Amino acid sequence: MFVRIDHVPNDVNEDEVLELFNRSPRVKHVIIKQELFNDDAIIWVRLNVESRAVINGIADYMNGKFIRGHKIRVSAPLFFNEPWIKD
Repeated sequence: MFVRIDHVPNDVNEDEVLELFNRSPRVKHVIIKQELFNDDAIIWVRLNVESRAVINGIADYMNGKFIRGHKIRVSAPLFFNEPWIKD
């Protein structure tokens, strides 16, 4: 399942995202989408989680944390059209 992270600095790197997740082995993929006309990036993180309740709990726990002074917004969308990564 994926979580979406918004309000992230546009030049964020994968290492910073992994640190946000304490380098958890549950993190399978990190997709960073830089916005052309915005100072923010959108991050999709695929986690090795099969439970909707667990993924929602992770998103709720991380919502409001900071990356380089940017207060991030984390959500666990039920439906999305972001890149699909084959395992």
